[in-house]
Amino acid sequence: MTYYRTKRTLPSGEWEVLRGGSYSRGRAIRHAHKIAHYTHWDGTIIIFDGSGRETYRLYTHSSRPYTPPTDWGPRKGSSILGLVAIIVVLMIAAAGAIFILPSLKTESNTPQVISTPQPTLAPAVTAKFTTRPTTKPTVKTTTPIPTPTETASSWFHWDTYTTEEKAQEVLTYVNQLRTQNGVSVLRYDSRVYRLAMARVNDMDQYNYMDHVNPTTGTCPDNIKTQYGLSSGEYVAENAYGFDYGGSYSSGLEQQGVDSWMTSKGHRFNLLYPQHTAGVVACSSGGHCVFEGLNTNLFGSGCHTGAEGVAYWNTH
Repeated sequence: MTYYRTKRTLPSGEWEVLRGGSYSRGRAIRHAHKIAHYTHWDGTIIIFDGSGRETYRLYTHSSRPYTPPTDWGPRKGSSILGLVAIIVVLMIAAAGAIFILPSLKTESNTPQVISTPQPTLAPAVTAKFTTRPTTKPTVKTTTPIPTPTETASSWFHWDTYTTEEKAQEVLTYVNQLRTQNGVSVLRYDSRVYRLAMARVNDMDQYNYMDHVNPTTGTCPDNIKTQYGLSSGEYVAENAYGFDYGGSYSSGLEQQGVDSWMTSKGHRFNLLYPQHTAGVVACSSGGHCVFEGLNTNLFGSGCHTGAEGVAYWNTH
């Protein structure tokens, strides 16, 4: 049985291991969110399993309203109840096959052909220059993300947001485009990843798609130090997604990159030669950003970058 423990960051940057723990990952996650809510915690809370491996990470902000997450992990006893339900259904089906089917009489030996209505294809989702898809997506039901200690036979899942592993894969694609255009490749930076995830989760929570939160006034530049970046490091942001919310799906990151490459201003940022690191990340609500890291003041302040605007006007 795996035992989960929780720790959180202190204002000094050090980690504090919280007292107690849980044998249930879902209960540990709920406890972490309660801590963030009742203490108005501003920092990072991480849950570890008995082997010391990270199974859940929560970025908290004291200024944000508390919204309970929908992914608590598997509930205790849910697998047993599911197995019982399957057995009951199979027993009913077997009883029907034994007692009901023999009583049915075949009226004709001619096989019947049942026509199935053909589905109507939905129009393809495209992106405008504003990098907002024009078609409202259908919100998909996603399954919880299993912990690294759970086996493939226990339950199946799809990713519901951009994990760090996925972000590194997408960065490989971005670097291919930069190489094709004669620009140096970008390195992966976990600090930029955390900032990118904070930005897209903020768009989910406040239901907007822009570089500045219309409610709080926050933008990448004025929150970057919360994620380990210095005041002399700058991040230039591209944004992609739905104004009214959507849902994460596999390949959404590459859709965003391809959309940005068709827009001169966003392409300028994606291929900016002085960027040293970069990350593409998408949220469960279908918002995506590219954060390019540099030390040339590109991305300073809450604006989209004067250099990108100038490039758009002259090319």
